[in-house]
Amino acid sequence: MNFSFLQAIPDILFPKSCYGCRTPDTYLCDSCARQCILKEPRCPHCAHRIPFGNLLPHCKRQIHLSRLFLAMDYNNDVVQHLIHDFKYKHCFALAEPLTTPAIQWLKTQHALHSSNKNNTVIVPVPGHPRRTRKRGFHPAFKIAEIASMELDIPITQNVLVKIKNTKQQAKTEQRKERYANVKNVFKAQNISPIRKKTILLIDDVYTTGATMAECSRVLKNAGVKDVIGLAIAKD
Repeated sequence: MNFSFLQAIPDILFPKSCYGCRTPDTYLCDSCARQCILKEPRCPHCAHRIPFGNLLPHCKRQIHLSRLFLAMDYNNDVVQHLIHDFKYKHCFALAEPLTTPAIQWLKTQHALHSSNKNNTVIVPVPGHPRRTRKRGFHPAFKIAEIASMELDIPITQNVLVKIKNTKQQAKTEQRKERYANVKNVFKAQNISPIRKKTILLIDDVYTTGATMAECSRVLKNAGVKDVIGLAIAKD
């Protein structure tokens, strides 16, 4: 399918109005965006609150992240519909209303101090090239592009790649199956230029955390010093 045609689909099939309250000329108004943000994010692994993304030591070791930021509640119907239409109906324009409120919230969480901002690089959780070609785009990269502009932090795609085309995580139900499904499917490469930098690892939805944990494990095994996780929504 022609990519330029795909880019035109939102204007044809998704007239611009707020997914929450139908306010015109926006896909997500400020008021509804505030309702989408998780009020008290909790660690998906131990259920403790994680103010400012601070994980307990054993959770850090389990998921290989120094901090974890979960911006929106996937159980919120507005968030769920936005993500579904963005990912599965090719409405690329929805990347911005999903990402911008999440990044605005992230800035309130002291995630990246000005002193280390210049030592940070954004890495999107990669998809397999075959699936990306089939879909026409990669959701995590679209989100990461906007995050890069909002945070003024560079983005790189070539340090983490998916080398096996696995079953979609959304189609696996059991926690153990999700972890097994992503084991040894990612590869780190070209790490030298960013080895001493902090990685902001970005994905769209965090369910069990299997994908992000495996990505972070691979990056750290390759010599990356520090990985911070950011997911637009927590399922």
